[in-house]
Amino acid sequence: MGRLRAGLCWLENCMFWMNECVDLIPFLGGVMTSGQMTCVPRKSLNSCTDLFAIEKEKDKTNPWKRMKAMKHIIVTGAANGLGRYLATDLLTRGYRVTFADADRAALQKLPSLIPDTKNAHFQYCDISSEDSVKKLFEDAISADPEGGLWGLVNNAGIAAAFLDPSNPAATMDELPSSAFMSYVNTNLVGTYMCSRYAVPYLRKSEGCVVNIASTRAWMSEPNCEGYAASKGGVVALTHAMAVSLGPNVRVNSVSPGWIDVRHLQTDTKGEEQEELRKEDHEQHPAGRVGMPEDLARVVRMLVEDVGGFITGQDFVVDGGMTKKMIYKE
Repeated sequence: MGRLRAGLCWLENCMFWMNECVDLIPFLGGVMTSGQMTCVPRKSLNSCTDLFAIEKEKDKTNPWKRMKAMKHIIVTGAANGLGRYLATDLLTRGYRVTFADADRAALQKLPSLIPDTKNAHFQYCDISSEDSVKKLFEDAISADPEGGLWGLVNNAGIAAAFLDPSNPAATMDELPSSAFMSYVNTNLVGTYMCSRYAVPYLRKSEGCVVNIASTRAWMSEPNCEGYAASKGGVVALTHAMAVSLGPNVRVNSVSPGWIDVRHLQTDTKGEEQEELRKEDHEQHPAGRVGMPEDLARVVRMLVEDVGGFITGQDFVVDGGMTKKMIYKE
């Protein structure tokens, strides 16, 4: 029996890495269809519609996708930006996905922007309210055909870095404590509450939690105490949960640096975005600003960790910026 289990684990891992090798093709600018490679513009990787078309082609001959089909994942903060891309990416890869968000207008518009919503569920949720979080899980689990949950991606939160987004120069002694607490209550406590309500289902499925933190947990600029502290708390919460919930539930976090998601704001009306400057890209050791796909690849790897050996870790995806020593000469 031990040899059989080891053999099955080896087979699952082989299939996982075969799938990852196939995934490299669109990442490098192409898509494999019927054994032939077709070039696809690199920027199309950031388009949810084009991403869906690419994955539909791969789905026809992908055994790994058939094995993982019908697993349910909840993504919070999924109506805009990075969350929208992550949720759509998982949807295209055969998961049933609940798109949860507090932006009602964007949430209502979102179905028209996703080519195939058959396995998508859209749910309002304000993660700073425990009643709202509780209702999210009640409704999402009830709406799921299997009534279960495989994964939770905690992406929702206050994205503005400064204590006073309208006045970045405002210091902590000039602002009420509520400015700081709003970050903690949403970004940290909200992540905790979502995880709390997910745990009973994740124990049954032996699933996972992926928390979206930030490189601002590791470095700062002035007047970002609320954001930095809350995201630092998410990193600490990640390893605490991993120890408490293992071995049945894996918990990891991803800390993005500068990821350009301006084109993924659902409430925009197709306005042209300004091109990033040459120096924006060149300051990164990797030579460019990050794309949503850079984060999505890491999230997929953590969700699809069939061996179950990665837990309690924070993965920094920032093009090397946190490792760059910067001093004025």
